[in-house]
Formats: sequence, C-alpha cells, structure tokens
Amino acid sequence: MTGVGYACAPTWLPFRLHVYMKQHQWLANQLRAHRLDLDLADNTFVNCADWVRARALVDGLEIKLLTTRLQALAEQFYPVVKTFRSG
Repeated sequence: MTGVGYACAPTWLPFRLHVYMKQHQWLANQLRAHRLDLDLADNTFVNCADWVRARALVDGLEIKLLTTRLQALAEQFYPVVKTFRSG
C-alpha cells in the first residue's frame, strides 16, 4: 500500500464509508515539508532531527477539521451518505 491513506466505499447497507489514514506517512511528509531530517524503517521512525517538533506536528492534527473535510468529500463523491445517514 502506498500513499497517505485510502477510502473504501461499500455498495451494501449501511453504506458506511471507511477511511484509513497512515499517520506515520503523514508525519513523515510533514517533517520533510519542514525540512527536518528523518529515518524510517518500514513504519517506524528510527531517527528524527527534532522529536519535539514532530510531537507538535502530531498534536496539531485537528481531528474535528479532518472529520469535517472528510464528511464534505463523502457527501460530494458518495451521495448515498446523505440518504442513509447513520449518525
């Protein structure tokens, strides 16, 4: 599996959209964007130039904002979500 994550859109009831996000990959991308050196071994951080900054980036991931954005995408690209809302 490559990339930061994936979404699974089932075609059966209750039409629950499943989203999986590889947070290690997300964090690695964030660290690279901030020009911080890091070493990964598979899915493990072996070394990081600034562990404190890495922790701050993880803490800054706003789950509510992410959920809101994913809900908007689900409604746009998976319209059955509006019809069969499960809460």
